[in-house]
Amino acid sequence: EIIKINSYSFSKCNKIKSINFSKNSKLYIIESSAFSFSTLKEIQIPPSVTQIGENAFSRCKKLKKIEIPENSSLKLISNFAFFGSSIESINIPSSVTQIGDCAFSDCNNLKSVKFSNDSKLVSISKSTFIGSSIVSISIPPNVKLIDKLAFSACLNLHSIEFLGDVVSIEKSCFSRCKNFSLASFPNLKKMKISDKAF
Repeated sequence: EIIKINSYSFSKCNKIKSINFSKNSKLYIIESSAFSFSTLKEIQIPPSVTQIGENAFSRCKKLKKIEIPENSSLKLISNFAFFGSSIESINIPSSVTQIGDCAFSDCNNLKSVKFSNDSKLVSISKSTFIGSSIVSISIPPNVKLIDKLAFSACLNLHSIEFLGDVVSIEKSCFSRCKNFSLASFPNLKKMKISDKAF
């Protein structure tokens, strides 16, 4: 029974297209660079997985579809996890508490990112979505910090909604977002905006 996929297990594998897990999978971790630079096109992450390691799917240029179930146990999406991949959308389950630096950076085809309203995520890390193609996004209520360069160079981003009551927006978060036009804070009580955040 497979409980983890080791580092570099499928890295640079040029014949893999998809991978299927049983409904009763006990897989709990996908380690660093497990699928990096591979030709994987799609994957369904089993509900039992708690961690996606650094660079796990980085530079997977053919990876367009990733599914994470609502009943997921996933807590950590590590640094550079999907860096430079071709994913088009992702639903972040409520269980996720941390998304690492550059986790979705340079995902040029990533247009849709959705969080659950009961998301446990408390911050969006440095350069998380830099260079992606997100059009609009709603930040869940528990997120208190948007770190440096988080959405920088998102050229298609035109609107963002912050559902929390306290938020800190760090330097250059939305720099080089040429089409950005609307930020809404329907529940805001306290906010800090750093220099050149926009």
